[in-house]
Amino acid sequence: MIPFNHLLITLLSLTITIPSLASPSPDAEIASLPPPSLFDKRAITCAPPSKCTYNDNRLCYLSINAKGTQSIQVQGKTWTTLCQLGGCEWRGKGVKGKASSYARDVARGGWTSVTQCANNNGAGGRNYAHGNGDFQVEIVPS
Repeated sequence: MIPFNHLLITLLSLTITIPSLASPSPDAEIASLPPPSLFDKRAITCAPPSKCTYNDNRLCYLSINAKGTQSIQVQGKTWTTLCQLGGCEWRGKGVKGKASSYARDVARGGWTSVTQCANNNGAGGRNYAHGNGDFQVEIVPS
């Protein structure tokens, strides 16, 4: 069991507020998106069953999405950790090198992997930041 003080510090460090924890699932927002086009050049890649639980993924999504239009930058073709929680790590990299994207778009791209690649209360996979084919988001066991 995690002591309450530790949980509070962890949530504060993730910039998650009590109202955001009570907010509806990001699934509703993602479900309202049109389905991927048959001609879409960016396909989601799902990973094998993962230790990344739905709850850990949800908290990473909320943490990154809370930054809204703040730019997230990655320096090259190596993975950069964006959120690490429980047995889950969200990370990003540039496809061609240095890349940046709004935090909300990174969160949306990652969350699409969660909803499309769910398996046994876990999810992992690789997708692109929403609207940005140069910024990859990957969800892997940490």
